Amino acid sequence: MKRGFWVSGLLAAGAAGSAAFASARWHRVSTDMAATLAELSRPSTPFEASDLDDVPEPAAHYFRTSLRIDRSPPAIVRIEHDGEFRMGETWKPFRSTEVIAIAPGFLWDARIRVAPLVDVYVRDSYIGGIGSMQAAVAALLPVVTQRGGELNPGALQRYLGEGTWLPALLLPRHGVRWAAIDSTRARASLADGATSVSLEFTFNEAGEVVSVYTPARMREVNGRYEPTPWSARSWNYAERCGMRIPLDAEVAWHLDDLLQPYWRGRITAIECGPVPPTR
Repeated sequence: MKRGFWVSGLLAAGAAGSAAFASARWHRVSTDMAATLAELSRPSTPFEASDLDDVPEPAAHYFRTSLRIDRSPPAIVRIEHDGEFRMGETWKPFRSTEVIAIAPGFLWDARIRVAPLVDVYVRDSYIGGIGSMQAAVAALLPVVTQRGGELNPGALQRYLGEGTWLPALLLPRHGVRWAAIDSTRARASLADGATSVSLEFTFNEAGEVVSVYTPARMREVNGRYEPTPWSARSWNYAERCGMRIPLDAEVAWHLDDLLQPYWRGRITAIECGPVPPTR
């Protein structure tokens, strides 16, 4: 009986040690990817009225509201989120850290609590023109490993949509082309290497982005990718790092004429600078 007790204890300790090692390794990879994103990041220069010469209203109103004239906005941000992620028919809590840079690129590193004491580690990124996605139970058992190909446009669309958290990346000087749609909407387009994407931005009278939309973002269905309408909405704007950004957001697929949210998050902390903090 004592022998069984000690064997069980050793097995438990071994499992805990493996999980700790896997978590540390996951963290090191994320840190290295953030460092690469910093190296690729473009510098930020003062925002000037001339930056808006080719920007239609209401997008120009958005920039005047979100950035300060004659001030250099951040070139990179590190954001911490709390939120819920939809898995099947249930919502699971998550915490995440995201680095977004005028590279273009982003790195989202999340822990989703799927069961008591069980986390799925998820890492989405777009770095150096390549989109990637990894997920592993306890950072140890891989369940998703994808890179490049059809991930690239979806990842670049996400980057463009999340520009509301780093408004400077949406300026024409960084390759974004704006075209008027009507008095409340404008289309933003961005090309990075062989990948080109666009999103429809909707603004309110306060000069805030309230939603972004595309009729075709790649969604994985049974191992294949299908173009699917996709949108994100944002609200609760506040001043952070000299920028006016939304603190809350929700992302959804449009399936069978129904809106099906799958990500809800709120910013709990943000750091801004010329290079991202790597931790």
